[in-house]
Amino acid sequence: MRFKTIVLTLFLAALVAVPLQAEDEKTGWHSTADFGLVVTGGNAESETIAFKDETKRVWDKSSMTFKLGALRSEKTSTSRTAFGAAGSFVVDEVDTTDLTAESYYFEGRYDQEIHERFFWFTGAGWDRNRPSGIESRVTAFGGVGNIWRDDDKILFRTDYALSYTDREDVTMTPGADASYAGARVSWVYRHQFTESTQYVNDFVFDYGFNESDNWRANMINAVAVSINDRLALKFSLQLLYENLPPLTTIPLFDMVGGTQIGTVPFQLDELDTLVSAALVVNF
Repeated sequence: MRFKTIVLTLFLAALVAVPLQAEDEKTGWHSTADFGLVVTGGNAESETIAFKDETKRVWDKSSMTFKLGALRSEKTSTSRTAFGAAGSFVVDEVDTTDLTAESYYFEGRYDQEIHERFFWFTGAGWDRNRPSGIESRVTAFGGVGNIWRDDDKILFRTDYALSYTDREDVTMTPGADASYAGARVSWVYRHQFTESTQYVNDFVFDYGFNESDNWRANMINAVAVSINDRLALKFSLQLLYENLPPLTTIPLFDMVGGTQIGTVPFQLDELDTLVSAALVVNF
């Protein structure tokens, strides 16, 4: 419940943190906040909270963008045991809460126009995803990009950058590099199909120079349907791929007696998927 309070506070703060009106159609402050909440109770209890915010300050030939997000999902199960006789007994209940998903991220980026369709940029970000084995990851990047199209219907932009990553896993892989330089390619695609329906595809690919198999990709596909000028519903699919996923440790039990005798390393899955529905506030 404490986490829910924090996320609600962040959401309300985002609504008042920037001006509600941009200075004009292009320049000024622009912000979009996504908020999703699913809670079940009774015989099965679960709680999923998701929050994202993207705030952008636009000048004539430059911009500064801040992104942050949080996701947390918990599931509570109840085990029941009866004590006594068949006709007279008492029931003992024990609740167990498991964390099924948890991730946080923050990114800041500055863009400066070189000419109408070409720009340079620099930025840095931090993320944590413990169920996927990432305790803390800091990435700095800088490069150039092209704007191929930017009008009322379609925006398509590609970026090319050098990057530096400092990563701490929940369980560190022996001999693995915690810090390394790399290359980064990304794109942003927006398509306004109708006045009320927009499709979004964001893609980021990171390659580490320290090892040929060290690469990761993050793609978000989303469809937003406007309710009015300020509100929309957004449905999205996010794919997170780590070609060299982190390790975790799992308990090791004796085959004969069933007694735990230690732990062993186990490599996590390469692909994580996230399907979500959120209420979007534009201001």
